[in-house]
Amino acid sequence: MGMIEGFVSRAQGELDNVAQSSFGAVLDGMGALAATMATLAVIMLGVNMVLQYRPMSAGQIVVTFIKLIAIGSIGLVWGQFNLIASAVEGGVDSIAANLLGKFGGGKVPSNNLPAAMDQFLSDFSDKANVVMEPMGWMGGAIMSVLIAFSLGSIAALAALLLIFGQVMVTIYIGIAPIFIALSMFEVTKDYFNRWLQGAVSYMLYPLVTAVMLGGLIRIVMGYMNTLDSSLTESVADFIPFIACLIIMTVCTLCIPMIVSSLSGMIMSVTPTQAAIAGVGAKAAGSLAGKAAAGSPPARAAAFVGQKAMQKGQSYGELALAGSRNLAHRIAERSARY
Repeated sequence: MGMIEGFVSRAQGELDNVAQSSFGAVLDGMGALAATMATLAVIMLGVNMVLQYRPMSAGQIVVTFIKLIAIGSIGLVWGQFNLIASAVEGGVDSIAANLLGKFGGGKVPSNNLPAAMDQFLSDFSDKANVVMEPMGWMGGAIMSVLIAFSLGSIAALAALLLIFGQVMVTIYIGIAPIFIALSMFEVTKDYFNRWLQGAVSYMLYPLVTAVMLGGLIRIVMGYMNTLDSSLTESVADFIPFIACLIIMTVCTLCIPMIVSSLSGMIMSVTPTQAAIAGVGAKAAGSLAGKAAAGSPPARAAAFVGQKAMQKGQSYGELALAGSRNLAHRIAERSARY
């Protein structure tokens, strides 16, 4: 068993019972609160039926009662909730295995991506040793350090990505009772929707990781087999091997961005991306300011650019503005009830 396969297997074994114990602990801690919220929801629904404060049809009332029953009997019971979560996660893993077999070809088994990564690192190390044999002691030492660091970085990134999605899904399942209980009320339903979006997004990690790493292993190993390692006499001849390592590292780092784009998670924007957006807004404001003397539309563009520059100066200000907007929306919805 290789390093990546052993690390991933050990992590999976540690996470097997964490979700159930966390779910039970959270449910025990909020059991009285959940019962109070459910009782309050039923009372408010009954009062609304009598007073018609907010007109509801018979169909809406039936749907609301069904939702409350489903929350109490399925969402807040581990056995029922685990059946649904396991079915969704198992479906994603099955799709990932099929895609891995298609993209990886014969070089990657469809059920063991960590073992395929270990085999890739082993084959790459063997080829690197053959290539470095004709080199002098100085060039060989430099290349040995570079290759060891690069292979270690790729192994760490691959292992992290293979277990990161599982760790996050375990966390989301552990805190599920809180957000399921929040789905009882229209005012707090947005929190449940965001929790569900985040859980599904992290379930996509195995799928994207299988496609990316499986395809990269097939492409890189196919290219390396075409290289003639017997004629390597200088560091310059080693550039194709270094390029393969850089390609693997960069593509592995792009996996979180691909998952974010597939899931549409706006909250996954990093401070670096926010800073780039702020610089772009500042440049737009500067260009618009230079053209402000030309015409009224240009002056209007300058004003808009300067406003964008001011609002995009820091990631913290953007996050604070979003938090304030969310607080105002919750307050407005609370005022209706």
